[in-house]
Amino acid sequence: MYLRILLLMLLSSLCGCVEVIDAQTALLQQSRGGLSLVRTSIESRQQTIESLLTRDRKQLDEAFDADVIQQTTLSPGWVIEARQIYAAALDGLVRRDASIRNAFETDLDNLRAIDEALAEVDRLNQTQLQWTQSLRSIQPKP
Repeated sequence: MYLRILLLMLLSSLCGCVEVIDAQTALLQQSRGGLSLVRTSIESRQQTIESLLTRDRKQLDEAFDADVIQQTTLSPGWVIEARQIYAAALDGLVRRDASIRNAFETDLDNLRAIDEALAEVDRLNQTQLQWTQSLRSIQPKP
């Protein structure tokens, strides 16, 4: 008798759970869709940045070439100084580019982790839904 009362209390507490789980599932699907949109935006932004990085490198090369062309005589001192400046500028571009690419990869990793967490919550919801439906099917008839 005690077990039957406990089972009835448990089943009565589950009333409406299916609707809640369905709402949670819909919200999770919307969230995952939003993540997909954010991922697309980040990837698009990265493509734009990549083209800007390429442009910056080209401009640096062109500036170095223009400096060399403007020199009527290339003294050893000027060549050494120009090489050092060009190397420092190039090194700065390389470090900046690596930092930007690392940030991009970090953004994508974070989005993947969020998506995996949402997928796990969805799996838990589906398990809860199956369990709730199983309990409803064994509910004693009055």
